[in-house]
Amino acid sequence: MAAIICRALGYEDQAAASTGSTNFNDVPASHWASGYINVAEALQVVNGYGNGKFGPEDKVTYEQAIKMIVVALGYELDAQAKGGWYTGYLAVAAREGITRNSNGVVGTAAARGTIAVLVYNSLEVRLMDQEVWTPVGEEDEFWRLDETVLSRYLKIDKVEAIVSRTPISEYAASYNANKDAKVTFAAGAKYFYYSNGIYTYDVASTTVSYDSRLLPDIDALAGKKVVAYVGREPDENTGKYMVYAIAEKPGANNVVTINNSQLANPSKVDAGYVHYKDAAGNKLSLVLDGSVPVYKNYSSNAAFYATSTASLVDPAISGGATLTFISNDTDSQIDLILVTEYSGEAVVESVTTDDGIVMFDCYTGNIDDIDTQEDDRLDIVIKDGVVASVEDIAAEDTVSYVTLNRNFTVYYVSSKTVTGVASRYNNENSIVVGGERYFASLENNFNLYNINSKEVTMYLNVDGQVVYAEPVEEGNFGIIIAAGTGSGLDSSYAVEVALADGESGTYSLRDKVRYNNSTREAEDIYNMLLADLSYEVNPNRDNNGDPILGTATNRRAIPSDIPDLAYRVVTKDGKITAIKTIAQGNGASGDKKYDEENLRYGGVFFDEETVVVSVGCQPGANRVKASDLTFGKVSDFFVDGEGGYKVTLYNYDIDDDGISGLVIGTGLTNTISQKENVFVVQDYNTFDDEDGYLIYEVIGFQGGKETVINFSTEKKNIPVSTFDAGNVILPGVVGADNVAYDLELIFDYSESTPYINSTSGDEEDEYYYFGTLVEDPSDDTYRHQNGYFFLDILAVEDDKNGNPGTVAVGDTNVEITMLGSANYTLVDLTEDDVIVSRKSKGTGLFSRWNGDYDYSVFVRYYDDAMVDVVVYRTAQ
Repeated sequence: MAAIICRALGYEDQAAASTGSTNFNDVPASHWASGYINVAEALQVVNGYGNGKFGPEDKVTYEQAIKMIVVALGYELDAQAKGGWYTGYLAVAAREGITRNSNGVVGTAAARGTIAVLVYNSLEVRLMDQEVWTPVGEEDEFWRLDETVLSRYLKIDKVEAIVSRTPISEYAASYNANKDAKVTFAAGAKYFYYSNGIYTYDVASTTVSYDSRLLPDIDALAGKKVVAYVGREPDENTGKYMVYAIAEKPGANNVVTINNSQLANPSKVDAGYVHYKDAAGNKLSLVLDGSVPVYKNYSSNAAFYATSTASLVDPAISGGATLTFISNDTDSQIDLILVTEYSGEAVVESVTTDDGIVMFDCYTGNIDDIDTQEDDRLDIVIKDGVVASVEDIAAEDTVSYVTLNRNFTVYYVSSKTVTGVASRYNNENSIVVGGERYFASLENNFNLYNINSKEVTMYLNVDGQVVYAEPVEEGNFGIIIAAGTGSGLDSSYAVEVALADGESGTYSLRDKVRYNNSTREAEDIYNMLLADLSYEVNPNRDNNGDPILGTATNRRAIPSDIPDLAYRVVTKDGKITAIKTIAQGNGASGDKKYDEENLRYGGVFFDEETVVVSVGCQPGANRVKASDLTFGKVSDFFVDGEGGYKVTLYNYDIDDDGISGLVIGTGLTNTISQKENVFVVQDYNTFDDEDGYLIYEVIGFQGGKETVINFSTEKKNIPVSTFDAGNVILPGVVGADNVAYDLELIFDYSESTPYINSTSGDEEDEYYYFGTLVEDPSDDTYRHQNGYFFLDILAVEDDKNGNPGTVAVGDTNVEITMLGSANYTLVDLTEDDVIVSRKSKGTGLFSRWNGDYDYSVFVRYYDDAMVDVVVYRTAQ
């Protein structure tokens, strides 16, 4: 409390100079607050308990805090005349408004929030000159100064003003790293102060600007009436006149925000009115206060006003635009219009950061890669109304951005999504979900007719408009293996489920789960599954707090039972949100030949998207475990050729089209699919599974994402050198237990002379190149942004017919055309540790070539299309 008082009075420097021994024997010289305590004692704000005791760690009571503040403001004699400790101090504090809105109680420790209110209230209390105080008659009279803590000690003025320009406005014209972040108050700003005992103000006749670098959220106040605290002298740290605190004046601003599609007539206003429709479809009007200035993308245009005859919206606006109408005086008429036209919008699918470059894959729209380390560039991110950083942009976010100049972009980011059954609102560009109407952004990339009457997820931009909408996934094919529950305060219902995407394990049920076409309580779903599975309930929990699932009793979940346990399962944030039953169709069994041309095995028909599940255990097993199941596609298990498989299949015709969406089979063996992206090794660990087989836990990148795959040596001996950092492999099908039992090493970079495995690349039309990066033979400046690069070929693997085109080992300046859909991976060999990461083909792929680094490149083609590019970077 002593420190707070000293800081409020501006005695920070004096306290620092007074650090050391004190007059209190329980405050050592090394105590962090010794300087504050010395200054507070000198001001007679604190006296201690007597007997040399101060009690530095004691909690300060409500009345003690009030006494210290009253004394600091100069009202000691006044408080003594009114009864002294402690009632006299409380009386003075109440009279001067110091206790206004505080919730303290006498005799109890004051909370930090209470102290904050007391100190805030004291900032504008007139200071008292104790030396000339005298009580006269029945009423106390004393001299009070026309100064406050703000004006005398902190050199700060309180201002009420309209914000006419913000830092974004300043930077919109031009930006450099040394430019001040200015906030400008319009002419007419009121500066409050005491004069002859009356609280009054001066009106500024011109605009006044202050540096606002300490306040990152100030741009949201553009055009609004605010209360601010500004320096009356240059700040000792920055040398600038600063605005230290600012907030919207309560009740002073009436704000209406719409998008330009809501305007009844976007090109004109009607005799001083703006007509628009609200979210409910009601037609409303706004009254303009004469000729109203319009700011487009934070910049004013003197010839651009909203009147009865002039355009309201600049005809050049062709995409999404947000209009904010502000009334900030007492007549309720619009005084200012802000127009934000977005340069583009996108919904983020994934984000990758490498070497300070943030790269985005999007469901819809595009965002350029952002270099966070580029000099003289500013990227402002405002996420859900709060200033954030570029790294805070995440998957599923909607980004609406405004590019104001070549060095300055503002990103408005929203993480809000809405899920529900959609219905079109008449024939307008809007949609209703959950009884609420949402307007579609003009940058939207969906068809309202295609989502009508469907359950959808809508991605909303910062203005609440729909940028992208997609039907909710019907769910992942899964086999539910067991059900269980916990006990106690953290009780939950859970199931063990193996999912087709490999995300298998124990999932809790959400409180309400959508089962087929109805929503049911988690307990009902649990009891239904428990009846099907016939498992006992185990109330215990494991070391991670997850339910321990029951053991089999009278029903064995052997392969013949598996068809009854197949569902569509929808998960979100680690919980099951929906379960849908699927009907089993006809099966096929025996020793038959797979018909690859017609994608058929016996009476079971496939397509390339059919999910195939191989059950590894045999009839008689106690029950199926997740590790017994291997998920894949048709091509992973069925290969045309002589002979056939002794298999049993259970198929599910999901769409009643005669094609199986899911097939469960026993006796299947998997193959390695050359269609998949390669896996580039980063590192590995080893451990033994429950059967004693060595498992390699390998970390790396596949398909642009960091991935972990466990490779088992149960069925194949795998040399440890296979997993040297930078090696390129193709894994076999990864089962529900996230274990693969097969792989192919197709490029071994760990050898002193890197080579391509000649036993790979014999499926379909697959071939590889490897070489060093060289200059464009027609230009000594390498320009990868033109969509190609050149290699000096060191190794090549022909396709199965020996036809790699004209490329042969030793060829130089071989042009490689870059394909946007290919997967690009960077292997950084410049440090002691090899670092593998995802890379885009655009900015930064060969960002420092012919400078700090040399590059070698492995290129893989499948079916005559570039599939993978692995870039090896070494220091020159």
